[in-house]
Amino acid sequence: MPHALPTPDLNAALLAETARLAERTIEVRRHLHANPELGFQEHATAALVADRCAALGFEVRRGVGGTGVLADLDSGRPGPTVLVRADMDALPIEEVADGRPYRSTVPGVMHACGHDGHTAIALSVAQVLHALRDRWNGRVRMCFQPAEELGDGARRMIQDGALTGVDRAVGLHLTELYPVGVLGLGPGPLLAALETFRITITGTGGHGSAPDGAIDPLPITAEVILALRDLRARIGDSATVTATQVNGGTAPNIIPTEVSIAGTIRSLDPEGCGALSEQVAQIVREIAERGGASAGLTFGPSCPTLTNDPAVTELLRTAFTEAFGPERVQPVEPMTGSDDMSRFLREVPGCYYAVGAPSPDAPSSHHPAFDIDETALSVGVESLTRATLALLA
Repeated sequence: MPHALPTPDLNAALLAETARLAERTIEVRRHLHANPELGFQEHATAALVADRCAALGFEVRRGVGGTGVLADLDSGRPGPTVLVRADMDALPIEEVADGRPYRSTVPGVMHACGHDGHTAIALSVAQVLHALRDRWNGRVRMCFQPAEELGDGARRMIQDGALTGVDRAVGLHLTELYPVGVLGLGPGPLLAALETFRITITGTGGHGSAPDGAIDPLPITAEVILALRDLRARIGDSATVTATQVNGGTAPNIIPTEVSIAGTIRSLDPEGCGALSEQVAQIVREIAERGGASAGLTFGPSCPTLTNDPAVTELLRTAFTEAFGPERVQPVEPMTGSDDMSRFLREVPGCYYAVGAPSPDAPSSHHPAFDIDETALSVGVESLTRATLALLA
């Protein structure tokens, strides 16, 4: 794949536009952080990105895959079509009251994974690409995706034609795993395939004063959770099984009839989730039968292993190294996190890379005190624009 170095005037224009938009990018991120929306409920977020892209002259399609937005900009000159993806949804987490001025105003909902930053970055990338539209060939498709956290937004957008005519795809994820401004990328399988599960343990229920007269699903549920923990310890670092949610019971003096467990199965082996699902089903069935209860196991949204195209990844590594220096471009190791960007990359060649953005003293993502260092947003804008231009070249 050929690589065209940005000309000095194009490079200067890119840097000037990124700097001009720096404060605006932060403002948009803070607005989104204060007004988070859960998966497939991103109506206000979608309206914001659609309206701003339309005002720039992008051809906008709303309601893609539910609440997704596609915004196309055509240079009018022959060339490839590059999809630039950003996820928009928040998590069902109550944000800590720590005094930050942009704290979530929505009870029980928070941007605890950086998607507010991703959306703000992508909006600024759209503005930069629009400003530079006379200097690149082909077509850009900005893809604002819903419901990444639910594992189903990319699938629905693809069903609605998000990848029609697309030649390459690119996206980024802000992360606490690298210092601020450091970029991490690598070829091949990098993020795990994902299966979500729900287990239902059904007993007979009864009075809290007479547990021996009931088949109590609670201790059986506890045994299942511990067995899944032991399974996780046996399967190594390339896969994991995690119970994350337990629901059951209505009052302190009532033994419930039913308790449910939800969680995830993840594996870097494309076939690994299927094998682990069978093991989980067997464990649940045996423990339930031993306790005299019955068990049900259902699987929900899933996504495949995220695999970066080697040629695209090398192209981006070259572009990033030339722009940021080799010390700021680091290799990444495969990990058991998951992201449904994998569905886009399964259909077209592309690359998903990381931008270091750890906030001092803030915990990791999916924590109620999570935050990002906003100085990383401009790095995200510059790098994602350079990645898009490299693919357009």
